[in-house]
Amino acid sequence: MLTLLVLSISRNDMQLIMRSVTAGTKVTNGAKSLNTKLSDLKQTAKDDLAEYRQLKQYVADQLKITDGSYDTSVIRRCQDINWRKKPYLKKMKPDVDKLLKQAGQQSSSSSVTVSSSSSSTTTKAVSAAD
Repeated sequence: MLTLLVLSISRNDMQLIMRSVTAGTKVTNGAKSLNTKLSDLKQTAKDDLAEYRQLKQYVADQLKITDGSYDTSVIRRCQDINWRKKPYLKKMKPDVDKLLKQAGQQSSSSSVTVSSSSSSTTTKAVSAAD
């Protein structure tokens, strides 16, 4: 139940999660198991927020590049985002897609080229769920 609540909130505002979890620890009045779970949840929310802020800055910096010298680690990181598992990054999807298009790359949720064992190349659509 708590996880579902967090997933729905995380789509909107990671900072709201932080405030909610902090408030929740005050309401429990010392229930050790709930405090532990809320503490773990708070750490996860902090980590997710830090990832969001860092990636947002990296993408913004890469979008400013005009000479094509993109940081391949940032491009790879953008390609590897699983939008279903990381809904808190959803606000960045337009910028990530723009960066990947600008860099001539494809996102992990779009078509990919797969080499077969022969010398021919086949294009196969792969969804992010696969």
